[in-house]
Amino acid sequence: VAALRRATGFVLTGVDDHNRERAARFADLLRARFPEIPTTLSGYATDSVVRLSAAGLLEPAGDADLAGRRLFGFCGIARPESFGRTVQAAGLEMGGFLPLADHQRYVPAVLDRIRTRAAQAGAEALVTTEKDLVKLAGCAADLGLPLYALRRRVVRTRPLPTTSWPLSDNGPVSPAEAKQPRWCVEKSTFSTSFPVCVIFATVSGSVALLRGCAGLRFKNLNLYNFL
Repeated sequence: VAALRRATGFVLTGVDDHNRERAARFADLLRARFPEIPTTLSGYATDSVVRLSAAGLLEPAGDADLAGRRLFGFCGIARPESFGRTVQAAGLEMGGFLPLADHQRYVPAVLDRIRTRAAQAGAEALVTTEKDLVKLAGCAADLGLPLYALRRRVVRTRPLPTTSWPLSDNGPVSPAEAKQPRWCVEKSTFSTSFPVCVIFATVSGSVALLRGCAGLRFKNLNLYNFL
């Protein structure tokens, strides 16, 4: 715990309506223990829809490809139910969902399960995470349906303050305010040089967070999972 005093900031990621209260309590503990270090909460929002090109590379698919289509979702991440909520929040119709093990390997037996469940759900297309889509390059055609992924971006639960560090927020968060699903959809303007020690206390995942911090250079970066 003493090592956390070397941090210039704490960022709790993956905050949504299902864990906002717990995340706010944890943020309050960090502020009470380290009042001099800014603490902020962030979540994820759908940025765009992608698919695999003929060469097996990610390419934009366009939201129209999913509009009005009955989808079947699946993913192999630590908390697959969070992806189901992401699909629903994007306003897409999902007729069924298959949660898989974290870091799932897409062997023929798993592909068969997805095909069978999708057929039972009357799906017209499949939707998964960007992480899983990349792993399916080379075997996506075996699924028998168009396959898409939702690309997510990092957003703040409140508008970013104007400070030397765009993510800083020293003010306390009231219980009522912490529950408000207010997102900052504008992309942050980060400095291109940020050679400091930063600790990210993560609620779930960090890939989208690191993508959002592209251009920053860190002296030290530590990731912690606590929820």
